[in-house]
Amino acid sequence: TQRYVSEQAEQIAQVEHHRTQLQEQKQRLEEYLGLYNRQDLAIANIQRLKVHLEELDLNIELANSRVSEFERYMNYLDKTYQSILKEIRVPSFSDPGPSIIDRKTYLPRFEGRRFDELESQGLKVMVNTAHALAHQLTCIHFNLNLPNILIIDGLSGNLGYEGLDLERIEAIYSYIVKISEEYKNRLQIIVSDNTVPENTRKYILAEFNDENKLIPL
Repeated sequence: TQRYVSEQAEQIAQVEHHRTQLQEQKQRLEEYLGLYNRQDLAIANIQRLKVHLEELDLNIELANSRVSEFERYMNYLDKTYQSILKEIRVPSFSDPGPSIIDRKTYLPRFEGRRFDELESQGLKVMVNTAHALAHQLTCIHFNLNLPNILIIDGLSGNLGYEGLDLERIEAIYSYIVKISEEYKNRLQIIVSDNTVPENTRKYILAEFNDENKLIPL
């Protein structure tokens, strides 16, 4: 009986030891499985992050191309604005700077001066006219969305009609006529003015006074 009990106790101890080993092995396998699961999750997250990174790279490329395209538009706008200023004979300062479109305010700069720094009303009219025409020509050139109608009110009101002032008014009107004829199917320009130079009177469509105030049919 003692031998039987002793043998049984030894077998029980061996079984218990084996059971302990199996439990330890099970725990290790569960830990390995958890590591593999986390590895799978990490791989899936890495893949998602790679896809997101590719999307970000694509968006950056698109943004860079838009910036580059926008700067191309602005450079063309600058050159057109400068060309118009030259054609309409805008008077120059003794210390001229660049005549460009300000990248912060998108208002015209004339020879380095901001638009609100120009003291002469006549100069402001000429610069503003060149600025508006430059926008129209730039949008037509690049097929950008902009209503292709330009209404100019009181063009010569702040300019004189003697000497160089008369030449500048004639130059402005001549340029408007040239642009109107060149882009007559794309751009409509309407000028309202009290006085029109003789070289452009044939383009008058209607005249108004105190006795004739209504737009004709």
